[in-house]
Amino acid sequence: MWLTRLFVQRPALVFVMIVFVTIAGTIAYFNLTQQQFPNVDLPTVTVQVNYPGASPTEMRDAIARPIEDQLAGAPDLNVINTTVLQGRATISAVFNLGSDVNTALVQVQQRVQAASSLLPTDLRAPTISTVDPSQSTVVTLGVASRSYSIAGLSDLVNNQIIPVLE
Repeated sequence: MWLTRLFVQRPALVFVMIVFVTIAGTIAYFNLTQQQFPNVDLPTVTVQVNYPGASPTEMRDAIARPIEDQLAGAPDLNVINTTVLQGRATISAVFNLGSDVNTALVQVQQRVQAASSLLPTDLRAPTISTVDPSQSTVVTLGVASRSYSIAGLSDLVNNQIIPVLE
């Protein structure tokens, strides 16, 4: 109630406040940076394990679960996603945004090493890597032609289309 009374009794104050907020908003708007592809360091570490001939159930029980159990205690870990297929398991450890990717990579390597005594002895060493968004496929294109041979079409794509896209 007192605020309403203040604004009614002092219109000059209201005008000054509106001008101040408008100027501050305009300055803030022009100082905003905008990027089409901002630099985002995704704190995600992926563990890939290949065990040829193993069923998905074997991959889950003998390989994925022991690794998941070790990863579960990692600091700043947000979520673990696991995909198990015939002879292959992919375990993605997603850390909290703002976590250092290199520190997360070292933690995952240490924890996978700690889980190695629980894994089958004839298992190949797991591949541990970070996710690099700049290396992901943005678009996949296919080219077909009835008038060009495969070699001619390949030359056309390599010499004329790819340079334009780059």
